[in-house]
Amino acid sequence: EIVLPTEIIYGESCGCASHNMRAKTSVRALSADSRLREKVLQQTVEFTTALASVATQREAGEHLTAFARSWEAREMHVCVDPDFFDAQEQQERETYPDEMMLLSGLSNGRELTQQRFATRKMLPLLEEERDEPLALVFAPLHYMNRNIGYITFDVTHVVSGMLPSLLLLVSSAMMSMSLRATVQEYTTRLERISARDE
Repeated sequence: EIVLPTEIIYGESCGCASHNMRAKTSVRALSADSRLREKVLQQTVEFTTALASVATQREAGEHLTAFARSWEAREMHVCVDPDFFDAQEQQERETYPDEMMLLSGLSNGRELTQQRFATRKMLPLLEEERDEPLALVFAPLHYMNRNIGYITFDVTHVVSGMLPSLLLLVSSAMMSMSLRATVQEYTTRLERISARDE
């Protein structure tokens, strides 16, 4: 194995002025990429930490909306099976149910209220009139063989290469919330059974 000590030479310091602009552009790109990775990591840690304490559907929606705002997204919608947080009603479905629930939504930067809607409508806001065209990316949310729902983003906020990681993060967080709700439900049942036996 051969190790060669190296030193970064910026632009004109080596006398190669013709490559100066390309070097400056590369350094700026590396710096921006590093800052973006740092920001993504920080947001991911904050998001997963916040969702660890979520106990209700309303709280989940609030955390997801805050997460979207941290990305400066003006359009983001998380739609889930209405029974997603109900441990007794949870089913592994291969298709979407007849109704979906908008768990979290930002439309043109405005926060939307949680609501149920017919799945065939895809999103309640698609019926609204807009001054400017809207291009949304629809992506499925699933965890292993469990269909959770779907998420939408304004196409201008989908950073190339980051979408799969973002989908995995949101899907995993949603599954953690579901498991927590299930554990809580069974804990409550066991406490009731224990109280009756005493």
